[in-house]
Amino acid sequence: MSYGHSNQGSLTLTVHSAQDLADVEHFGKNDPFFQFTSDITNPKSFQKTKTINNAGKNCNWNETFNVSLHGQSELFCEVLDDEKTVDAIIGFCAIPLNQVINAPGGQMNGVFEIFAPSGKRAGEVNLTLVVHGASGNQTQSTSSGMGQVLHSGPTKGKSYINELHKKRAKSMKSKEEAADAAGVAATGIFAVGAGYVANKMFGGKEDSKEWHPATNYKSGDKIKFEDHKYTCLQDHLSSDSMKPDSSPSLWSRN
Repeated sequence: MSYGHSNQGSLTLTVHSAQDLADVEHFGKNDPFFQFTSDITNPKSFQKTKTINNAGKNCNWNETFNVSLHGQSELFCEVLDDEKTVDAIIGFCAIPLNQVINAPGGQMNGVFEIFAPSGKRAGEVNLTLVVHGASGNQTQSTSSGMGQVLHSGPTKGKSYINELHKKRAKSMKSKEEAADAAGVAATGIFAVGAGYVANKMFGGKEDSKEWHPATNYKSGDKIKFEDHKYTCLQDHLSSDSMKPDSSPSLWSRN
């Protein structure tokens, strides 16, 4: 893919912030970091920011990167939640670079939407992009020959879902879910014991209520289902397809 110009140049990218991020944490707040590449076929080409711990839906990075361009026409961006096992994808997008090349000064301070693997909106990121040396742009030059970054308020930028990038995002989501399921299976029995100890130590109620679908249950909750008592192993929203007697990862029969 190419710009339609002589495209041997470079890109300066400043990653400012993210807003209104989708919440992918099961417990606590998002710990987001941003990563990007101009070559989606090469996983090792990604560069990333630091992680902002307990940031939640909004965060600031304010980090600057320089990338060589060799005909690439898009920048592929991802925001992930830093996890101990498998990082969770919050959102992703592809940004066409022609909007930067054709912008005044060959630069753009933009706000770009990111998308969940499902295709739904997952928030937005504020980036400043400056293309240097591509024929067709008019980057202002300093005495050193580098592009001069012009400071202005952000404008709405164009981003979209690239199908190859979407396939990668879905694969990341599947790996994350598999890791979560394995963790629940490995620690479920300990959650039951911890819930029991906490009830004894802090006077938690032992009363068991009847199980109902479409109900939010917390780890340690106790219910009755078909004349049997169960203890909840992990927070979840109940449904008829996940009844206590057929969901050992969610419920432990007492």
